[in-house]
Amino acid sequence: MSKITVMFPDSSSLDVITPDPNICPCCNYGIKAQNLFISDVEYIKDIYSFIVVHQCPNCSKYFITEYIQDPIFIHDVDLPEFVARPYTPPFKISISNESSLTDISERFLEVYKQSLMAEHYGLHHLVGMGLRKALEYLLQDYLSIINPNEIEKIKNSTLSQNINLIPNENLKSLATASTWLGNDHVHTSIKWPDKDISDLKAFIEALTYLLLMELSILSAKEMISRKSSNGSTL
Repeated sequence: MSKITVMFPDSSSLDVITPDPNICPCCNYGIKAQNLFISDVEYIKDIYSFIVVHQCPNCSKYFITEYIQDPIFIHDVDLPEFVARPYTPPFKISISNESSLTDISERFLEVYKQSLMAEHYGLHHLVGMGLRKALEYLLQDYLSIINPNEIEKIKNSTLSQNINLIPNENLKSLATASTWLGNDHVHTSIKWPDKDISDLKAFIEALTYLLLMELSILSAKEMISRKSSNGSTL
């Protein structure tokens, strides 16, 4: 345990007790870490917290510990003791055309983002499976938009059956290739050893761009058809 001085939100400084990290999370070596930076205390959701940036004397890598405590254990205490927990920096996922894709398939975006998070945290065996499921949701919702009278059929069809319903050949090719690579990450036998998860992500990203363009073209054609049926001209 160590005594360190921290600055609270009311600008008062206070000595607090914190447990010392004794194992480096990077090299798994027993250490006495060096404290390089101590943040000010924040008060969020009824909890006081601050972070400390450490450096491992063995591997020289940096890691962060977050210290938290409930206010009732701080006030009127000479040396409040904070509890340590590993700190995970927030991971922000940026997806092109996210707002447009939300209008088409929120289910796709939810699973797609979870798959990218799995990749970020090193859960590589889950990424391909998640991307394949996201693809299935995207195609179901896309086909339901262009075939509103066949929603129940589309919902109960397999992925390969739905791919056959895609009218745009380029979209169908991207969906088929994405499915093949997704299957490689679901099953134990690999049929495309020269391709990896980056190819699957690239195919799905291209598919989303083309799908959005296709829907925009259909919307434009519908406008023109409606205007023509009213006897109007350009």
